[in-house]
Amino acid sequence: MRPLSQDLRQRIIAARDCGEGTGVVSQRFGVSRKSVERFWKEHCQTGQCLPKQIGSYRQSRLAPHDRQLQRWIETQPDVSLAELQARCRKRLAVTTVASLAAAGPEP
Repeated sequence: MRPLSQDLRQRIIAARDCGEGTGVVSQRFGVSRKSVERFWKEHCQTGQCLPKQIGSYRQSRLAPHDRQLQRWIETQPDVSLAELQARCRKRLAVTTVASLAAAGPEP
């Protein structure tokens, strides 16, 4: 479910600020009472009501090795993904569940 637009949030807060009740505001804008209460509470506590971040919480395991990966690709532009995965396992000690599965069982 996508977050409600900032414009709608501001209109909900403005309606509550004018003294309209939670139920009236929720019916007027077609949102749940809980959303109206949550937006109003956040506005009262922080002075704003911004949507929460969706996704992108985890940084890639390869991010610290970005320069090394770029050098490998620059020196060998036709390097395959399988070759890059093997280099990452061997030289950078970076593994993923997918690369471990592709490598097969350990002897």
